[in-house]
Amino acid sequence: MKTIDNKKIAIIFYGDYHNTRGAFNATINRIKHLIALDKERYDVYLMISYPDFFIRKVKKISKYVKDKEIIVEGVKINMLWTPFTLFDYIVHSKLHLESIIENRVRKRFVKKFKDYKLLSVHSTEPGFLAFEVYKQYNVPYVVTWHGGDIHTSPYFSKIEFEKAKSILENARGNFFVSEKLLELSKDISQIHSGIVLYNGVDKNVFYEYSLQDKSKASQKYNINLNELNVAYVGNFYSVKNVLSLPPIFKIIQEKLTKPIAFYLVGSGKFEQQLREDCLKLGVNVYFILNVPSKSMPDIYNCMDLVVLPSLNEGLPLTAVESLACGTQIVGSRVGGIAEAIGVENTIPLGDNFVEEFANLCLIHLRSKNRPILSELFDWNKTAVLEKEVYDSLLN
Repeated sequence: MKTIDNKKIAIIFYGDYHNTRGAFNATINRIKHLIALDKERYDVYLMISYPDFFIRKVKKISKYVKDKEIIVEGVKINMLWTPFTLFDYIVHSKLHLESIIENRVRKRFVKKFKDYKLLSVHSTEPGFLAFEVYKQYNVPYVVTWHGGDIHTSPYFSKIEFEKAKSILENARGNFFVSEKLLELSKDISQIHSGIVLYNGVDKNVFYEYSLQDKSKASQKYNINLNELNVAYVGNFYSVKNVLSLPPIFKIIQEKLTKPIAFYLVGSGKFEQQLREDCLKLGVNVYFILNVPSKSMPDIYNCMDLVVLPSLNEGLPLTAVESLACGTQIVGSRVGGIAEAIGVENTIPLGDNFVEEFANLCLIHLRSKNRPILSELFDWNKTAVLEKEVYDSLLN
């Protein structure tokens, strides 16, 4: 094992670099801007699962390449591969119990981090690895919490709750992507320390286009700029409340006299259900699937309004990215959405949510208000604040 500079910090996160959306993009952006301040100080690791022989056979995956390291957004990432078996799927994904295989693999990684000065980890699985390193080698750690790791997964089972509680309480610091997430973490433990470090937006990528650039983007995605265009951007999952979209779109379509088109941008298991529901309601909807994150400014700039009716959130990048592109957004009053877009642009969940949400969308579409993005949501500022915490811990 190579010798590690005892002033080094290891950054560890979990994800799949083949699916760079949501929390993965938020984490990469945080890391990219942080290490830009002092590249030699950090080593970056990705915990990633690979399907075992049986699952590859079932899913007809003929070959699976396990790279030792990759480069994403200019960040060199060392890979920590763990097998994912049918047993893991049943025990962990369905029953939310500890996997024997997962525990064994995690213990294999512990020694790798014993010589680091500090571990900076993201979410539960890397957090639990850091907790094991702390217990065995007394290496301190700091955790960044992104959303579901606080508001959802701890409540899957008693085991998941206790895991999150142990990670929170033994960390030298906890970062939360919104004030609301910090508040929710107190339901898991009252005795941890935490601060808010917002998700940001890269204003060199997400900005308001010129008329010429907007026209090019609309042609690329076959979007008619002579219509009012409304988009949902995100995964087609239940936590995103996507099945509320067809009736919301139906109300807007019926009450608006101008030509309007709706776009569902993303992917997920409710795609077919969304298609069927929109067809039944006669909603003029278009699907744009699997858009690369670097192309998202094209989508935002072609829209008059973005909608985000989630049941739960941390602080979604969609909120700050759309505002940076000069596009209005209406969201549910959950998680950090209101902190990003303003409480006046949100609707609380409840019995009349669909109608109230649609009516607020209509107000925005008729008024054409110019959105404002707070200066708080800046990756560079977040990186500076994060570095200051590490400096204080290491000095």
